[in-house]
Amino acid sequence: MNLDISSASLTRGITEKRKRRKVINTIEVVGMGIMIAGIILLFQPFGIQLFKWGFPFLLIGYTVYNVFAHIPR
Repeated sequence: MNLDISSASLTRGITEKRKRRKVINTIEVVGMGIMIAGIILLFQPFGIQLFKWGFPFLLIGYTVYNVFAHIPR
């Protein structure tokens, strides 16, 4: 009986860790996407307004990625 309870709680714990890791991985990918958008905005030749938004996008994307990449796995 105790073995079943501990197995269930262990399985639940592993499932919760996988869910948490999946969310963190998704946020890291979003951060990389924002960084790529910032780089594209910095190198586009169409308008100065888009260029002005390039560095903030790059900075926000880098910050998001850096924070979530340092969360222990």
